[in-house]
Amino acid sequence: MTLFLLPFVFFSCEQENTFDDSGPSWEERWIVGSETVDGYDGMTCLWIKRDGNPVWEMTDANVEGFKHEEGYEYTVDVRATVIPNPPLDGSEWRYSLIRIISKEKKKSDVPLVTAITARKSWKLSARSLKYQPT
Repeated sequence: MTLFLLPFVFFSCEQENTFDDSGPSWEERWIVGSETVDGYDGMTCLWIKRDGNPVWEMTDANVEGFKHEEGYEYTVDVRATVIPNPPLDGSEWRYSLIRIISKEKKKSDVPLVTAITARKSWKLSARSLKYQPT
């Protein structure tokens, strides 16, 4: 009987494996515009510039730990993490706030969105919409 129970003792003492399904991650510095845009299904979209790029992008990304306050332009560091098997209706990336570098009360120079400018000036990318002035 003791020999029969011996394998169960060894298996029960093994350390439980934890599987982290996070993909690669990296840091990005964003300037977050003072204005927001109402997106689809009631989502609020942010205007951002990534890593010194002068082009504003509109994104519906939720940044864990960040709460946007209208009328303030932020410079923030975020961690972007690839989600290897995202849900069909979800994002391929997860964003979390690392730190707020600055928060300045000002009106950002974000583009005015209209149906005409959207048709002519917006390019859809895998991560967001990008505004290309014409």
